[in-house]
Amino acid sequence: MTPSEKIESLQAVAPDVSRETAEKMLGLESFFLKWAKTINLVSSSTLDEAWKRHFLDSAQLWNWRGETKAWLDLGSGSGFPALVIALLERDSGARVTLVESNVKKSAYLRQAITALDLNAHVLTRRVEELEDGVFKGSSTTITARAFAPLDRMLEWTNGFGCASARALLHKGRGFHAELDDARRRWAFDLVERTSLVDSDSVILDITAVRRL
Repeated sequence: MTPSEKIESLQAVAPDVSRETAEKMLGLESFFLKWAKTINLVSSSTLDEAWKRHFLDSAQLWNWRGETKAWLDLGSGSGFPALVIALLERDSGARVTLVESNVKKSAYLRQAITALDLNAHVLTRRVEELEDGVFKGSSTTITARAFAPLDRMLEWTNGFGCASARALLHKGRGFHAELDDARRRWAFDLVERTSLVDSDSVILDITAVRRL
């Protein structure tokens, strides 16, 4: 894809993204691809399709941001969707917190945040070791992509930490089994949002989590 085609595809997935922001996203892509040559950020088989597989897949969350004032990304890894969201939120004042236990990946995330002047910060720790207060910010949306099964995430975060918690979670074909497992111990409101990028994926929009 040419740069112009990439910008058009981003604006198709997230229609209210400005051209200036879309151009900055190309800069994030270049930064990511450079680092991906030196550390294992994602499977090498996905690098040729990184724009669609990682950037557009992350950017689609922007459509469902609602009243989000802050984002908390669990198991951030290579920064998807967190870095993409942070760039989209660059002028809004919304802050993004990235949680990643791997030291090398945390270093990459911090370098990206600095290079692109993003309103974000990294916590280098395991999700299950986070303090309760991390989850209790007003109007916070939790994200996770290629991370852990839903039941495990709910246990580690005590049901995302507070009654007002909301999560937008990327999930693949096996998401029905994950929901069944989670519902043995938890109740929650759910909207299954069809992925705008991958027909085999969904975004689980979860609110009102209660322990059974």
